[in-house]
Amino acid sequence: MNEHILIVDDEQNFRFSAELALKKQGYTVSETDDGEDAFTKIIEAEKNSRQFDLILLDMDLPTISGIEIIKRLQA
Repeated sequence: MNEHILIVDDEQNFRFSAELALKKQGYTVSETDDGEDAFTKIIEAEKNSRQFDLILLDMDLPTISGIEIIKRLQA
């Protein structure tokens, strides 16, 4: 399975649990607790033709919100 999932959440326990469960199912998982870092990871993945197949995105994040990330990506 080659699907790549990005987990963006400031709650460490959620990230850890979700990452563990997804990796157990064979997914490649990246994670971050910061909105700016998430945006950077998404842009870098697109530049390298390795886009994320799914992004689990918390709406209330440090630096920028999940909504702001979505707005930036749409622009």
